[in-house]
Amino acid sequence: MNDEELDRCAEIEYQCWRENFSPMLEISEILYYQTIESFRKGLQTLTKYGFYKPNTAIIYTSEFKVINRVRTEIRTVSGFAVIRQHKSGRDEYVIEKLFVAPEYQGRGIGQRLLEWIITNFSDKSISVSVFEQNRIAQHLLLKNGFRQTYVANSQLTYGKNAVNIRNVYYKLDKMEEE
Repeated sequence: MNDEELDRCAEIEYQCWRENFSPMLEISEILYYQTIESFRKGLQTLTKYGFYKPNTAIIYTSEFKVINRVRTEIRTVSGFAVIRQHKSGRDEYVIEKLFVAPEYQGRGIGQRLLEWIITNFSDKSISVSVFEQNRIAQHLLLKNGFRQTYVANSQLTYGKNAVNIRNVYYKLDKMEEE
């Protein structure tokens, strides 16, 4: 992943927070504390060594841009996901992030990202958490064989503020060979 793609992934995460999560969680002021640069630094921390960091992968999808009704070779990152090995070191992975740019939502990109993860980590258990209010993500996970494991309260901290949230945890158990 080059710097331009990393910048685009940070921009997508910022857009998703601005357009989806902040209104969903009713915390508009969170955007004063989050910038595209803060998301970029977060992604760099997760993928400090790029694809060479053991047990962490960042994947993304690209779509051709249409300019003046002509499909061009200019591509733009439309969504991305970060998956990492569970901190226990077991045969389990965690979907750390999965975001689709707001202008590409509803086109099956989240489904394609999730299918890629499931296909490439089918010999592992995969877990993920989502905000309780994020019904679209929950539907996508259930549709793809994840099962809800538990719900937990936590705090989302931004600046000197914090808001109580509920996360719903899902798991897809590793697929056994027949």
